[in-house]
Amino acid sequence: MGFQKQNSASMAGKSVILLSLLGVLLPALFLGYMLHTKWLKPLTLLEQIRDDGRLIAITTKGATTYFDSVNGPAGLEYELVTAFAKELGVSAEFVFSRDSEEIASKLRSGKAHLAATGATPPNAVRKLNHGPVYQQVTSQLIYRSGHARPASIDELTSGILEVPSGSPEDALLQKLQQSGDLELQWTASDGTDFEQLMTLVDEEMLDYTV
Repeated sequence: MGFQKQNSASMAGKSVILLSLLGVLLPALFLGYMLHTKWLKPLTLLEQIRDDGRLIAITTKGATTYFDSVNGPAGLEYELVTAFAKELGVSAEFVFSRDSEEIASKLRSGKAHLAATGATPPNAVRKLNHGPVYQQVTSQLIYRSGHARPASIDELTSGILEVPSGSPEDALLQKLQQSGDLELQWTASDGTDFEQLMTLVDEEMLDYTV
């Protein structure tokens, strides 16, 4: 009798210990499973943006995209990106580039979440996802007032023509040259934007820009 009571007490004690361990281990295992599945499942781009608290957009500086006004940053792309970031509950940050290869690289590496350049995507970024078309932009040949106005691109046989390297304008000129519609050689410069080139045209250091 004494042995049976002792054995029963021992078994009861073991059951209590086992239940106690299960009470500790099961929540821990459940929490571990939840954390494990969360870390295994990659965050979506939207989740990354909200988790980081900022929306990084790559754009170009220009009158129709982003420019510094007397009241601060302005421009269509600036307004759209800022409004989108506000809708997401995050801040908007901007980086700048006119080089299509650099734009594509920053998007693929996650250094920028979206590109808002106000131009048709060149070949370098065509394999990325694109949003709907929301504006039409026509390329214009810029020359200094008072100089002879070219009737068409075919007339450009002499003069200094310069555009930003890797820009949509550079890609356009390459396409025109390949089709035989442009004979004039141009310079594709690094580190200059459209406003700077317009200033050089006005100062007669360049004949044309696009």
